[in-house]
Amino acid sequence: MHEAGLFVTCGTFTPGAVAEASAAGRTPIALVNGAQLVDLLMDHEIGVRATSRKTFIIDSESLMLERLETLMEEVEVPSADS
Repeated sequence: MHEAGLFVTCGTFTPGAVAEASAAGRTPIALVNGAQLVDLLMDHEIGVRATSRKTFIIDSESLMLERLETLMEEVEVPSADS
């Protein structure tokens, strides 16, 4: 019979816990931290659903000061006095 342990946390493990879990001559204990737990849930689609969503990143090379100034003129920005 093979014995092993498993501890799961939604946070992180202390260095002492990691050392204890991997100590030689003891029953091995696998540790799963919060980030690993989220990855496992997403990889196996447990309790999560994939959605289609656009992600935008700023392309600073394509931003031109002139275009931004034009946009600011087109948008009515309330003054601080309002």
